[in-house]
Amino acid sequence: MKREQYNIVNFACGYLVFYSLWGWIFTHSIYSNSIYVYSSFLLLAIIFTFLNINAINYSHRITSSNIGTTWIPYFILAGATYLLIGQIEQFAYRYITILLLIAASRIRFIDKYPYKLILYGGLLALGGIILQLFFPSIYYSSIFPLFSYDEIEIFEDIEIGYNGITYQTGQTAPILLYAEYVAIYKNQEINLLRNNKWIRIIIISLLIVGVFLTGKRIYSLISILVPAIVYNISKKNKFTQSLTLIFTIIAFIVFAQYIEANSESLSDSKLVGRLASSFSNADNETALMSGRDQLWEIAINLFKSSPIFGVGVEAFNQITETSVHNIYLQCLCEYGIFGFLLFIVPLIYCIITTIKMGKTEGNKDLKHTILFSLACQLHFIISGLTANPMTNLTGYIMYILAVVLVINSSHRAKFNPHNNK
Repeated sequence: MKREQYNIVNFACGYLVFYSLWGWIFTHSIYSNSIYVYSSFLLLAIIFTFLNINAINYSHRITSSNIGTTWIPYFILAGATYLLIGQIEQFAYRYITILLLIAASRIRFIDKYPYKLILYGGLLALGGIILQLFFPSIYYSSIFPLFSYDEIEIFEDIEIGYNGITYQTGQTAPILLYAEYVAIYKNQEINLLRNNKWIRIIIISLLIVGVFLTGKRIYSLISILVPAIVYNISKKNKFTQSLTLIFTIIAFIVFAQYIEANSESLSDSKLVGRLASSFSNADNETALMSGRDQLWEIAINLFKSSPIFGVGVEAFNQITETSVHNIYLQCLCEYGIFGFLLFIVPLIYCIITTIKMGKTEGNKDLKHTILFSLACQLHFIISGLTANPMTNLTGYIMYILAVVLVINSSHRAKFNPHNNK
């Protein structure tokens, strides 16, 4: 790969991750700027179009082994529907996603993935939570006024959790989680973590605590469950796998029973308060589900009204002024059985392929990259049960980038390492 193209790929990868995790600065803060938003997705679209056109001249053609191509029909459908209703920005993001998936079998993104950006971004988000927790007067005089989105005030009023330096807890938690995955699986890429086991343990522990402090129950579960699942999958020894699985289940049951037994006293806890309130409000279905069950019922009824091709993208949002808070039901509702199959087949195929590669890969560095990708994919799949990862860049762009890492790993024989020099 030519040096100029290497730099472009490096910039494209880094900027796409930054824009996915931190682009909200230009949409939900006093720095909101529609010109920046439109110029950003236009710039990314141009860059990835250029990379694909240029890559044809020196790279192999896409082969049937490219797992990313299984996602392309879904994103073509999603992009086309957004274009039809005039949502140019959402169309552009799907277009960029398609280009990224196509380029993954031709261009080596695996060496340019911005692990440092993700980790230090997570530590910055953690610092914001610490500031809000221990120095509230400073936080509410210096950080709070930066937000133009009133959801942060709602969160403060009902004491859901701490959002730190982002506009809501649902944005902070994923940033912390991706940083956790980097600290666990790609710590060799970070000078701070490379040779110091105790610093790694402290940082991982603090990031997990930070996720719990956001009060987001599904993400709190993910912070513990995903690393446990990935660890279990990564072990070839079946006895070790079984032992790990049994230990994880026992630890989860003990933790859940402790929270349930002490739910009343723990409800005021900053760390597990919202989780404890879930147990204390177990008889109150509305409080426990945060109204999601009502949204799911609406989505199911809309799906029944048009089961084959769905009611159309954004139709649910127009009725309820929110999303379904379940990507599987949202897909069924908006795209019907036809679109749901285009979505669920590649989702399952990619995770199965990644698991197989994680079990068999002999190269240590590549194995850690695959396990990092597996963690990000599991994050997406599990969070999709109650969150909206398919309707925001932090969700599906980070997922697709994880798939790209697996594509690069499976195609590594095609890349000449000397071309990157």
